[in-house]
Amino acid sequence: MATPKQDWTTSAAKWIAVGILGSASITGIVWTIASRPQPTPPTRAEVAPDPVASEPDRAARPGSLDAGAKAQVQAETKPDPTPPRLINVNIASAAELELLPGIGPTLAARIVADREANGPFASLDDVARVRGIGPRTVDKIRDLAMAR
Repeated sequence: MATPKQDWTTSAAKWIAVGILGSASITGIVWTIASRPQPTPPTRAEVAPDPVASEPDRAARPGSLDAGAKAQVQAETKPDPTPPRLINVNIASAAELELLPGIGPTLAARIVADREANGPFASLDDVARVRGIGPRTVDKIRDLAMAR
């Protein structure tokens, strides 16, 4: 005669399984929390302005900026006012000319070829003699380029 199978849920094996699985899940949760990178607090210049700037009690709320602090934050985040270096179309390489707005690789190669064939440009307006460059393109590059 066969002995009846013993149900494992009624024996000590159940409590061993509960202990192993419970400690494994707790260990996993703790490891996930501990290994997460800690966020760095934002610096004063990275703080976004309050979208409700017109509220009369804005200065009374904690964490809000008064007008002086707001001006200081804006001054810290402004880009450097130093003007960019002007590109001389008479000596610039094709790669440098491509940095100008509206000038791609084809137009840059044409500028270099025209300069080599016809000599240097007397003024920036002379760049319009290059096929594909018109007065509007010259106006786009006027603040960023020169011809000397």
